[in-house]
Amino acid sequence: MDNNNNLKKSFNNSFREHLKKWGIFINERFPLNEHLPFIIIFFLACFLFAFKSIYQHTNLSHFYNFNFLFNLVISFLTVVLVFFHLRIFDEIKDYQTDKLIHPNRPLVRGLITINQAKNLAILVIFFELFINLFLNFKTVFILSIVIFYSFLMYKEFFLREWLRKKMVLYAFLHAVIMILIPIYISFANFYQIKFDYFIFAAFNWVVSNIFEFSRKMLLPNQEGFQDSYINNLGYTKTLILHYSIIFILIFFLLYLISPVLINLFSFSILIISYFTILFSFLSKKNVSINHKVIKISKNIGYLLIFLFYLVTILVSLTGILLKK
Repeated sequence: MDNNNNLKKSFNNSFREHLKKWGIFINERFPLNEHLPFIIIFFLACFLFAFKSIYQHTNLSHFYNFNFLFNLVISFLTVVLVFFHLRIFDEIKDYQTDKLIHPNRPLVRGLITINQAKNLAILVIFFELFINLFLNFKTVFILSIVIFYSFLMYKEFFLREWLRKKMVLYAFLHAVIMILIPIYISFANFYQIKFDYFIFAAFNWVVSNIFEFSRKMLLPNQEGFQDSYINNLGYTKTLILHYSIIFILIFFLLYLISPVLINLFSFSILIISYFTILFSFLSKKNVSINHKVIKISKNIGYLLIFLFYLVTILVSLTGILLKK
């Protein structure tokens, strides 16, 4: 009897210890107060755009339907879990690099072992598939594609050494997941996808790349500079690429608001191109300018990402409410 009690107590202590460690991991590498707001805005934009795209007539009674709300909850939970398992995959695949550049990260400092991280990722993925079995076969199939692509990302498309030398291509390939997740959201809630929604989903690839460029535009005195675009491409190429992708997103933003506004696009290109070239030139002369240029460029990127999803939500809501 005492042995059973001791075993039970030991198991409970071990379980609590593991939960505590994973709590620290989540707090450091997947803080919900930072990730959830983005995921909610992202999910809302995808869901509302799909709703507007698919339904010719607005029927708000859908929102009182149990199955409709059930699909909504399951798909949202799945998207959160997908982003979480992507984070775990990133921590595992970047382990060797983090040992040199980020020695204080959870896996590197031994808080969580690589095997424990792998086991949790597998558990999360199985749970994603399990809860989607309550929806429909198409949804499970699309989710399987999302998971398979995340596995390719984890394995770095089986081209690790070659691909890591191609930083831009690396980012472009990884951003494809941001096309697949919106497609999953549409199928999970509406069992189909329309062409205009597919275009919207494709522009999430652009958003993902803007985020990646904004996040990794670092200067020599900043932590992680070795893995930055500026270190690999130089100031000018990084800024040109960054703003080129931004132009594409501005184009779609203007189209979302009104196709007529696309006439202003050429003017926007001239203005932004002018300042990009000017700042690129000045940044070679004065280190203080470098900091200002990079900070401004990063903030423009983050602002446009926020505007993209906000405008999508507002335009979708307007379209839904104006339909008869």
